[in-house]
Amino acid sequence: TMASGYNQSVFNYLKELTSFPDARIKEAMVNCGNNKERALNMLLESGPSEEQKMIQDSLDNNYHQPEDSIYGKGDDELHQAIQNSMKDQLTPEQTMRDEGIPVGLKNVGNTCYVNSLFQTYFMIPQFVKEVLNFCETKSKSGQIAHPLANSGANDESGRERRQKASVELILQLGRLFGYMMRSNRKYVDPTQVLRELVDEYGNRIMIGDQKDVGEFNINLLDRVEEGFKSLKKSDVSHPLEDREEHKRDVNVELKSETSINSSVSAVQDLSESAKNPEEEDNIMVSMFSGKMKEIIKFKEVNEEVSQNESTVPFGQIILDISHKDLNSSWDEQYRSQIENYKTPKNFTTTADRECWVTDLPHIFLFQLQRVVFDTTTGIPIKLNSPFHFEKVIYADRFLEMNKETALKIRDEVNNLKRQKRQLEEALVKFEGYLNESMPLDDMLGHVTDFLGNQLNSEGVDKSSTANALTVFDPDKLGPMGLKPKEVNGLIDVIKAYKSEVTEQIRSMQEQRKRLNNDIEQSYASLTNK
Repeated sequence: TMASGYNQSVFNYLKELTSFPDARIKEAMVNCGNNKERALNMLLESGPSEEQKMIQDSLDNNYHQPEDSIYGKGDDELHQAIQNSMKDQLTPEQTMRDEGIPVGLKNVGNTCYVNSLFQTYFMIPQFVKEVLNFCETKSKSGQIAHPLANSGANDESGRERRQKASVELILQLGRLFGYMMRSNRKYVDPTQVLRELVDEYGNRIMIGDQKDVGEFNINLLDRVEEGFKSLKKSDVSHPLEDREEHKRDVNVELKSETSINSSVSAVQDLSESAKNPEEEDNIMVSMFSGKMKEIIKFKEVNEEVSQNESTVPFGQIILDISHKDLNSSWDEQYRSQIENYKTPKNFTTTADRECWVTDLPHIFLFQLQRVVFDTTTGIPIKLNSPFHFEKVIYADRFLEMNKETALKIRDEVNNLKRQKRQLEEALVKFEGYLNESMPLDDMLGHVTDFLGNQLNSEGVDKSSTANALTVFDPDKLGPMGLKPKEVNGLIDVIKAYKSEVTEQIRSMQEQRKRLNNDIEQSYASLTNK
C-alpha cells in the first residue's frame, strides 16, 4: 500500500482497464477505500460530459492516423466513408442507454461479424472471468505493455510480435468487457481490441473488409489461447473452478435426455474423463475443446476389412445447412467418406469415417457453412436457406458410451427420413406445380373463378375495334361458344380436382408432421439406459 492512501496493484488494474487519468483513478480509489469493484464502478459511471470527452479522445487517438490504420487503404472515397461512419454525431445524453437495455458494440466499418463474436463471448461468464483475472494478474505483476505501438524493430521476429499482441489482445478484451459490464453507455467502441488482432506471423489483420466469421473466430481464439499461455499455472485461477456457478450461468444449455440432474453429472464426468494436467492448465482447451474417437473403416487390396481408431481433439463443428437442422447436420459431419485413403499396405481406396464423442467440451462452437464455391461460375456464393437450431442441445446420440443403442436408433431414423424425403418430393410437385411458385390447389381455384366470370360476359366484339385501341379484360372473354351448362360442368370438374388435390396435400403434410415427431422422439429411448 502506497503512502498516499491507495493500493498500487488496484491502481494498475484500474489504469489498464479504464485508461482514465491517474489523478481521477487515485481520487476514485481514495473515495472507495481501495475497493476495486466500487472504484471501477465509480469511474465508469461518470457523468455525461466526461463520457463524451472520453469518446472524443478515443476518436482523436484512433481515427486520425491513416498510416497506422487498421482499415485497408482501398478506394479513397470508400475509406473516407468508413472514417466518417466511425465518428459519433450524438450528444452526451443520446449516448446514455436506458435501464434494462443491454450494451451494444459500435460497428467501425464492416465489423458486424466481429461484434457478434464479442457479444457471444461476453455472454459466457467463465470466459469473461478468465479475461478479467488475466488483466488483474498482469497489472499486479507490472507486465502490462503496448507491444504493437513499439513493435517496429527490425530484429523482432513475427513470433515475438504475435505473442506480445496476443497478451495485449486479452488486456484490451478485458477493458472492453469492463465497459460492457459497468458503463451506462448505449454502445462501446471495440477499436482498441481490433487493433491488437494479428495473424500467425504477427502482422496486423485488416478489418475493413468482410471476412469469413469461422476463419476469423479460429484466429481470435488462437491468439487468446496464446495470450493465456503467457501466465504460469500459479498466476491465474483454474478455469474450471466453481463448476456449479458456470453451469447455472451458461446461456445455451447442453443436456442429456435422461434428466437434468443426471445430465449435469454425465456432462461433468465426460468433461473430466480425458483431461490431463497440461490440458487443465490451458484455459481455452478446458472451455472450448473436447475429444472424440475417430474410426476409419476400409478394405485392403485383398478385400480384407480393417479399421483404424484414434482419439483426437475437436473444437469448432462445421454444419452443412443443406441438412436443414442441427442434429442431422451434426450427424452427417461425424459420418463421412474419405476419398483416396492410403491403407497401411499402401493401397488406395475409399474409407468410411465415423466419430463418437468421448469428452464433451464445456462450450460447443458451431459454424453454419453458408458460403460455398459454385463450380459453374467459379465464385463463392452465400446460401440463405432456413436452418433449425434447437434451443436445447441433446448430445446423447453422439456419445461413445451410447454407441450401440445410437446405431440401432440411427438405422430407424434413416428409414423415417427416407419416408419423409419421399413425401417432401411429392409435396414439391403439388406446392410448385410445373415448377411454378403457385400451389396446384390455388391454381385450380383461380381457374374456377376465371370460368365463373365468363358466364356473365358476352365477350368482346373484335370487328368494332378494328381501327381503335384494343384493351382486353381477362374476365370478359365470354363463354367461347359454350353453353352455361357446359361451362358449369367444367367448373364442377375442376372443383372436384381442387378438392382432391387439397385433401392429398393435407394428408401428406399430416404424415410429414407425424414423421417429424417420430424422428424427434427416436433418441428419447436413451433414457432407458
